[in-house]
Amino acid sequence: MDFNVKHPLFGEGPVTLLVPSKTLRRNNVEIASRYIADEFPAKSFFELRNGLYMVMPECMFTLAASRLPLPALVALGVNLCGRFYLAGPDDEIRRRSNFLATPESLLAYAQAAAYRRGASKAEQAVRFIAPNSGSPAETQTWVQFCMPMRHGGMGLGFTHMNYDVKAGRLAQLTTQNEFCIDFVDVISHKALEFDGKEYHIDAGKDKRRRNDLKMLGWDVYPIDGASLYHPDETIRCAKQLARIMGKRFRPPKGWEKRFIALRESIDLPV
Repeated sequence: MDFNVKHPLFGEGPVTLLVPSKTLRRNNVEIASRYIADEFPAKSFFELRNGLYMVMPECMFTLAASRLPLPALVALGVNLCGRFYLAGPDDEIRRRSNFLATPESLLAYAQAAAYRRGASKAEQAVRFIAPNSGSPAETQTWVQFCMPMRHGGMGLGFTHMNYDVKAGRLAQLTTQNEFCIDFVDVISHKALEFDGKEYHIDAGKDKRRRNDLKMLGWDVYPIDGASLYHPDETIRCAKQLARIMGKRFRPPKGWEKRFIALRESIDLPV
């Protein structure tokens, strides 16, 4: 079948093509074909045109589980459940109108494909996935801060990303009616926001915003997003956050090695 492998839909690098027979496998710089004998659960593919199908996000996630380290699989899941996509040669961040997947849909597919290699790992990864990431950097930070220490993360226990807070009856006392906070723990009402975003460039406005959130019961801790690209600075930020959140930051033996492996797996410098 003829199709344009250079179409933006397929991204960069060789297109992985699933074929119905071993005799149809072909590999070159543009196509890497695979034959998988097992049956696939329902809703594994979306028909682009007669005879040509695209793998659904949930299916792709479970297939990827057999080859990706757990932190990288979590990052993939967070991106699939995110509200952004990258466009153009400069990877401009744009907002999605609909999510590609949800943690619930990823889990349901992995359970339906329990017989497949990697399905149990996919189920495990879903436990650490939250929806609504707004950028690759937010995804990387989520994986570092929220995965348990046994997997090389910080175990800080944030529960939501880009969480909407409404002022409600207190709106007359705040500068705006609604707020969106980068990372929050809805139990402790502790929150994290990244300085350096385009909407965090006015220090005075930021201070008023955080005072408003304090009035609404939220303690917001600002961090410099750029510092998260340096391992030592990331650890320093995590220790400060743990103290603010009333958590102990006590990495187990061998944690540093797992932390470096986690960063490598999600394309962060070490």
